[in-house]
Amino acid sequence: MIPTYRKSDHKIDYLIKKFRDPAFDDYARSHIANYTCVLISGLIESAIREIISAYCNRKAAPLVSNFAGSRLERFQNPDPESVLQLLASFDQALADRIDAQWAGEIKDALGSVVGNRHLIAHGRDTSLTLVRVSEWFQAARRFIRMLEEEFVDQLDRKIP
Repeated sequence: MIPTYRKSDHKIDYLIKKFRDPAFDDYARSHIANYTCVLISGLIESAIREIISAYCNRKAAPLVSNFAGSRLERFQNPDPESVLQLLASFDQALADRIDAQWAGEIKDALGSVVGNRHLIAHGRDTSLTLVRVSEWFQAARRFIRMLEEEFVDQLDRKIP
């Protein structure tokens, strides 16, 4: 079964490629950039929830896994600070590793995605372009890969 976040990833990738076509005017591309920004924020949220929940389901007792799952269900607005707080609640060393790895581009991209999503949700104007959103999307993909390396790949190496 393909995780939900992988399906969202494919959808975003399709939209970015499709609307780069010069047949679409700048106005249409601007609206698609806004929509795609919101989708990227959702992608990050979903990936965090799904990856960490799967880890908890495989590693923890059912009561602990259920508790972690209920906390993850309420996780929103994946700005860098809240992501690091969430990761630190599992393991401070993990949060420190992620913080060291994503310094700069990835951390800034996640902050920009969430910040712009708030502007969009509240009807404010943005100056987003598909190029900028595409860069943020690639950074979000790298961040998700970091989580997979920490939570999924680690499990696969340790389980016979």
